[in-house]
Amino acid sequence: MSRKRKRPLEPGDLFHDPETGASMEINEHGEAVPFVPIPWDPFPSDPPPRSLAHIPRRADGSVSPFYTLDQDELERLGQDTPRRDACRARHDGWTLERQQLFIETLAATASVSESCRYVGLSRQSAHKLYQRSPQFRAAWDEALKAAVGVLAATAFDRAVNGTQEQVWHDGRMVGFREKHHDRLLLYLLRVRDPLNYAPLDDLVGWQHRRAVEDRSGGIVPVLDRLAEAERAWAEAESPPPQLAAPVDRLEGARPDPRDTADNAEADPPEHPLTL
Repeated sequence: MSRKRKRPLEPGDLFHDPETGASMEINEHGEAVPFVPIPWDPFPSDPPPRSLAHIPRRADGSVSPFYTLDQDELERLGQDTPRRDACRARHDGWTLERQQLFIETLAATASVSESCRYVGLSRQSAHKLYQRSPQFRAAWDEALKAAVGVLAATAFDRAVNGTQEQVWHDGRMVGFREKHHDRLLLYLLRVRDPLNYAPLDDLVGWQHRRAVEDRSGGIVPVLDRLAEAERAWAEAESPPPQLAAPVDRLEGARPDPRDTADNAEADPPEHPLTL
């Protein structure tokens, strides 16, 4: 049985060198040199242009969404808008009218669930549209900012009037009871009137958090005035200072007849002399 004879190595051929354990390559001069692989980029920055002549079109001339095209290829096809904007919106999905109704309801109720129920769509689809559309996301955020007044009114109503919770007994609902939120009430008092209800140590912090601009100059001058009032109150309660000399030694004072030797045994007058 004849053995197959190996062909001679030519430039560009690769072989394994058992002595060094490395891959070798035959260069154009017939010499064996170490093989250096050329780096390959699977996503080159300047790929060659591909042919767009056989890409199917729709009836309106747009490209099918199954084909991924960049902006340059869309311009070559005569389309200036991205592929996502070229897709037609579903009549039972998030149309422009439903988006407007959703934003208006969200600004009025501050509830995503209530807004989705009003337009007849799910919360999941609303959050997907929030992540996908920058315009819808910006309108959503502005609606929540406008709904701060609704949230504040709801919090005040719960703090003052309380809420109703169900009362169950033996697996049956037997009635309702009022539940008042005292912690919420105290929190609202500290936020709305920190000078009267917030701790003194937290007044400066409340001013920085809520950016309160007081006409008197802020919280610090108020604290200084309180300290001055406390010092004035303490000085008013202290006893009066002692006189430097007794009254009878003052210049121009008339002596008391009771202090003379002749009147020592006499009865005190009905009307003693005074200054």
